[in-house]
Amino acid sequence: MSLLLLAILSSWQLSFAQEPSDEQISSQSIDQTIAKDSGQDSISTRHFLKVLREPSNGGKSIALQTAIKTYCIPNDRSECIFVDLIAAVHIGDPKYYQMLNKEFEKYDALLFELVAPEGNAIPVSHSAGNNSISALQMGLKQLLELEFQLDKVDYSKTNFVHADLSPATLFELFRKQEGGIGAIVFQILMLSYAKEQAHKDGSQDLELLAALLSPKRALALKRILAKEFESSADIELLLRGPLGHTLVGARNRAALEVLATELKAKKKTIGIFYGAAHMEDMERQLKENFHARLENTRWLEAWDLRN
Repeated sequence: MSLLLLAILSSWQLSFAQEPSDEQISSQSIDQTIAKDSGQDSISTRHFLKVLREPSNGGKSIALQTAIKTYCIPNDRSECIFVDLIAAVHIGDPKYYQMLNKEFEKYDALLFELVAPEGNAIPVSHSAGNNSISALQMGLKQLLELEFQLDKVDYSKTNFVHADLSPATLFELFRKQEGGIGAIVFQILMLSYAKEQAHKDGSQDLELLAALLSPKRALALKRILAKEFESSADIELLLRGPLGHTLVGARNRAALEVLATELKAKKKTIGIFYGAAHMEDMERQLKENFHARLENTRWLEAWDLRN
């Protein structure tokens, strides 16, 4: 399996945490705080996910980070209602989830992603899965020595609000795409093949082999995958095609419809907890449809890449 496919699996595994069916699927996110940014306005996936590097020592990777961006949405009295976009990857260090659960306590409403039927939106522990996708993802968790979001985030809190599509709606949208789900799978495979062809010298294979044979295998593999996340041009290409139109665009619209409902309910602090791949489009829609203004950015540590 190519590094691109592994990166996609790591970043989106919770979109389909169960075998797809018209009854049940799942989808989620993660993060952890360590630093503050200047709040400079930008709308790129690369500004929601980054690798923190040492200023010396050859720029060695020390952490994979995701952003929490705070926006002011003016109400009818020109007062700020604060909305946070909480970008996420879906597997992370155990300490990360402890901090996340603490972070979520401050919101009047925490909107979360999960492709699930209405009324059945508290996810089942990932370790309870017994299908092929769950087995593959469990292997990835063990290989990287990380934890799954579904196992560690407490979705039972009263301020958690489901803000996503149902499985039936999502798969109906997939079927309406030209070429259906097969076209999306083909797009992923072609991008993966093109990336492999760009490394015909075998350098990428050697790097992966060295990581697998390393006495610190999990750390070496995490550093490789973090680099894949950081050079996100390939994943952004996917988001411009049918995958992004359905898996990102349609689900973002569903989340922002829930946001509008929570704003009408006079909630003062709202968080939107979604995968980093959703955030460029989510931010654009916040600005265009809610007149949101970026106030500040905090960076959260998902993976510790230090020795």
